[in-house]
Amino acid sequence: MADSVSAVQASAEISADGSLRQQDKVNGNGWIDVVTLDAPGSYAIFFRNGVFNNNSHVNCVATNVNLNNVGPISSLQINVKGLEGMVVNSVGPNGLISTDFDLVCSGN
Repeated sequence: MADSVSAVQASAEISADGSLRQQDKVNGNGWIDVVTLDAPGSYAIFFRNGVFNNNSHVNCVATNVNLNNVGPISSLQINVKGLEGMVVNSVGPNGLISTDFDLVCSGN
């Protein structure tokens, strides 16, 4: 067992248009640098440098908050994008669909 554990957990609210509605502060600053809408329903999210020291140990869950023909949690697909970010895809019955969602990530 480790003598001490340094862990970070943070959440954010992201609008269907890709704007960052709200985010937690980590060490006094927002933990997300930027969110971009790559395509309708596909969001590229980049963390602030250094928030998660080991990016291979970051776990995230995205949950849609408006039920506009988007399935629950399992339909928001998360793919790692480089060292400091990810892509969240919101999938409806006919492909990608924009939606408001909450994002919670934890790591160390």
